[in-house]
Amino acid sequence: MASRCVVCLVVAFALVGVTLRADSVTTRDGSSINGRLVTLDSRGAVVRARFEDGERQILVPREALVGIEFNARISNTAGLSGLTQPGAPAAIRRAASANQTDDVVVLSTGERRSCPPVEIEGQRLRCGAEVLSLGKITSLTVGRIR
Repeated sequence: MASRCVVCLVVAFALVGVTLRADSVTTRDGSSINGRLVTLDSRGAVVRARFEDGERQILVPREALVGIEFNARISNTAGLSGLTQPGAPAAIRRAASANQTDDVVVLSTGERRSCPPVEIEGQRLRCGAEVLSLGKITSLTVGRIR
């Protein structure tokens, strides 16, 4: 019986870890999509998002991206047409308006790293030749396309 409880606890903690890791994608028009980032590449970000009418995957074109925060927001209260929020966080707005061309990764230590356009696959972020775990990253500001 005790080993059965341990197995139940391990499964419960694993499920909590999966559901707590989520992301917020902010676009240049101030919209915000909360969900789980599936990939980020030269085409854009694929986000699995939950809405009142169900879950779906959304492709946000790279040229529309401002930033991605790795946080615990997992659902959206509005439909796709109603995603506009009052505005992107001030730090993201400033970075996007500075015409930066490199992506900027902010690590959980507070360190900021400038990268050529990053790619994300699963739990790994590629910053040039370096590969980082998403668990060590708090946010990403996407530079403008050159």
